Parts: sequence; C-alpha cells; structure tokens
Amino acid sequence: MNIKKILIVLFLAILPFSSIGSHLIGGEITWRCDGNGQFIFQIKLYRDCNGIPGPPSVILNTNAPGGNIPCSKVSQNDLSPQGVGCPTCSNSMGYSCAVEEYIYESAPKNLIGTPPTTGWYFYYNDCCRNAGITNLSNTNDFTIRAYMFPILGLSTSPCFDSSPYFVEPPTFGICTRDSVNLSFAAFDQDMDSLVYAFAHPLENGFPGTNVPYVSGYSFSAPLPKPQHNPLNVPATLNTASGQLSLTSYTPGNFVLNMEVTSYRCGAIISKIYREFQLSILSNCI
Repeated sequence: MNIKKILIVLFLAILPFSSIGSHLIGGEITWRCDGNGQFIFQIKLYRDCNGIPGPPSVILNTNAPGGNIPCSKVSQNDLSPQGVGCPTCSNSMGYSCAVEEYIYESAPKNLIGTPPTTGWYFYYNDCCRNAGITNLSNTNDFTIRAYMFPILGLSTSPCFDSSPYFVEPPTFGICTRDSVNLSFAAFDQDMDSLVYAFAHPLENGFPGTNVPYVSGYSFSAPLPKPQHNPLNVPATLNTASGQLSLTSYTPGNFVLNMEVTSYRCGAIISKIYREFQLSILSNCI
C-alpha cells in the first residue's frame, strides 16, 4: 500500500470537511512536449468529496500565442485511503481523507514564438476555496498558475521542453505529535535542475493578489511554529529534494503552495506550483 495511504488510514476519526466548508483544496498545471513537436497541457484539481463535483471541462487562461486553451477531463481518481471501513469519495462519511483528483488535458497545441523574459503565464481560476482554513484570512476564489520562460531565444514550435511534474499526489492529512517527512518531489524528463520553495497562494485571477495570512503564519512559514505550541518543530523544506519535515501539536487546516523552478545552463525555463490543503488532526486513531 502507498505510504501516504497508510498514513491516512491511521486517522479515520478526523475533522469532517463538511464542518469547514467544501470545494477545491488544491491543484497544479504542467505541460509535456509530445512526439510531434506540440504541447499537451494538464490541469489537476483536488476537491473534497463532501463538496460539489469538479467541472466536466476547464479553460486554461494564458498570454501565449493562440489564446486560452480548452482542457477536457481525462481522468477522475479517488485518492481516499484504501481498506475495510475507510471512507471513499462515493461514501465520504464526512471524513477529510476522502479526496478526489480531477485531471484535464488539452489537445496537442503549437505555441509559435518565443516567450518574453517575463514568461508566458498559464492559470486556472475557480470561485471557491474551502472555508475554515487556519492559516489564511479572507479567502475568496482560488487561482493556480505556471510560467514558461525563453530558452536561448529559441522558438517553442516545435516544442523541445516539458515542464517538471510532481511524482505523487499530495499528502492531505497527518496526525498531531507525529514527526513526518513529506515528499513533494518533482521529475523533469529533460533532466533540468529543480529548486523547491514555498510560494504565495493567489486569488482574483491573474496576476491576482496574494491571499493574506493570519497572524503567526506567512507564505514562507505556513505551518505551526513553537509560538503556537512550544512542542512544535517548525517545518523545514529541503530546497534541493522537495522534502518537507515537521512536527506539529497544533491542529488545523493549512494551505501550502509549493513552487518548483527548473533551470537549464543556469537560466530559469519554467515554474510550476502545487497548492494543496494539509489537515493536521488531533483525534487520529
């Protein structure tokens, strides 16, 4: 069994999403270069299974040539824990570990030209986040984004570079008091260098606005610290591997935004972002 699914099975007595509102809890945008020199864009959305279903299709907004990019749903996967008595997306029982992944893809697309130095942006905006988030204030809508930058001034048609992509789904829940190491490792099929960092969650479309944090939290420190409980071990992110390590005695629902920057010959060529909601649960079994 996948280690994240084992961890999630351990906290079946948990805070229900139905008590904190319900809709999207994360997402990410990536792209790959197919064998015909065209891009295929992919959007992943994560939603709690107590809320409304994901859309049947989405529009990827961009300033790249050709305008916005329609994406159709190609997969719908239950990321809930596996085992007897565990919730599923069809029978969530109000548990926060019942999470569903929606995957959307574009048709193959040519992007003719060279991105500006500021990059071509790609973003998706949705109306709502979950309510009851611990570390953010005044949450409204939900924006995920990615950037494609120029490479040696070369045209992107035919394409010759794919973005990094995350190897595994996010971890959506851990238990208080546990010392955990969470992997947010990405893979780049072009073997570009990758650097990991925390980033700002966005709202209001693009370029959007940074969602404000409540006192005691920030985009670079989005998880509980000793000021919240002296027993907390502050979260540390390994910028080379994407491993996040922490111990928290403070429960809650925390939004994180992970940035992965790819470099080639010392130049930035893409940035992708994964936003997700991590529940730290005090009443685990």
